[in-house]
Amino acid sequence: MKLVLAVQSIFLQQGEERIPTGAEVLARFEGPDGAQLTQSNIEDAGWIAIDNSVSLLAQETLPELMREHRTLFFNLSVETLQSKTAFALWFERLRQMAAAYPRRIAIEISNRNLDINDRILRQRLDLLKEEPISMLLDNAQLTQGPSVALMDFEWNYCKINARDLARIEKTQLKSAIDYCRTANIHIIAERIENNRLLEAVSNLRIPFKQGFALAKPEALLN
Repeated sequence: MKLVLAVQSIFLQQGEERIPTGAEVLARFEGPDGAQLTQSNIEDAGWIAIDNSVSLLAQETLPELMREHRTLFFNLSVETLQSKTAFALWFERLRQMAAAYPRRIAIEISNRNLDINDRILRQRLDLLKEEPISMLLDNAQLTQGPSVALMDFEWNYCKINARDLARIEKTQLKSAIDYCRTANIHIIAERIENNRLLEAVSNLRIPFKQGFALAKPEALLN
């Protein structure tokens, strides 16, 4: 099973126009028949191994990626953050990429399993914050509104899952959105898979959008 990179564009809504403003770099697995499989299809793949492989491949293709996209969003797992050795290797690659392309890389960390008060995790988040990059909290909203992780760290972006709009009371979701706006955190709505979700996101006046309804992930050619 071969790991390859794919990119999915993120758009900024300005009036009636959607402007490509960046792209999320995704891990995909290529099966023997060439089919693209996601992480959820691969039982043996671990997040540390994926983070390591993605950073290696990204470093090799970074000039090409940067020619196509203004900002690149890379995922970083809590598992890599927790590992001294894995984080050190990954962080050194990030520093090299950030030095070459300052302010054009964003690191995306999921709110799931992220203990913002864990001493080691906090130290490593603070190290990341010192680099010329942006920081993004994925799954920013919880059912009770803004999460501790969202409020207790200086994030540049947050992501909400557009599909949650059908399951979370609007007042609860609105509290997370309102917090981000007050704190000047850019909000990205992801997983916009159909026109119904696109309309719901637009009604909430969320300018940054990502999802299959706008652009599907495109595998990078080797």
